[in-house]
Amino acid sequence: MSFRNGFFAGLAALTLVGASLAAASSTPAAAESARPAASSACGSKCTTISNSAFNTGWAMEVVGSAEVGAPVYMVGAENTENEDFILLTEGTVEEFYEYGIFNSTVGTTWPNDEVYQYEYAPGGQESGLCVGETALGGALTLQTCGVSAVTCWIALTNDKIDGAEPLVIGTDNVVNTPYVMDAPAVFSSFETAQMSLYQGTFSPYQMMFDQNGVL
Repeated sequence: MSFRNGFFAGLAALTLVGASLAAASSTPAAAESARPAASSACGSKCTTISNSAFNTGWAMEVVGSAEVGAPVYMVGAENTENEDFILLTEGTVEEFYEYGIFNSTVGTTWPNDEVYQYEYAPGGQESGLCVGETALGGALTLQTCGVSAVTCWIALTNDKIDGAEPLVIGTDNVVNTPYVMDAPAVFSSFETAQMSLYQGTFSPYQMMFDQNGVL
């Protein structure tokens, strides 16, 4: 299923909330960001994720088959379809809060920030699976896109440094030290962890950026 038509449309269809089509059409449509590819096969559709600690030599990769629960690891960046993702821009935090998808901690703390999903798309083929987490502080895995806050990432653009920024998980329940995407070591799984400082600034393991271009 393509999620270019918006997170809310997918949510409404899957949950069968009354008048779902009307509700979906009244919400902002997701605008898919144009990104260069992680693999040659993906063309200009895709991106992948790295962090400030390991920089461009490393990237997020799906391990195993494209299925719910498949883990994502920080591995050496290369021209492989397992590192292909489509960045979906879904709207603002305030919109997600108004529709009951985000809790009040998230909805009232970062109302103007953008919400994204990272859909796994090996070779440019959309899988309907996005990077997410089912329990705070746990490892990231592929989950069904457009169903709940578990696949939603909030970019804290006010904290961006050299193109990298913290990504808060949509299910966060902490204000001052929110749960953000974290890659604590190479060849380890991505996870969420509470935001922390390192040498007086944001932890480089938690400062994420979209890595563009064929790897």
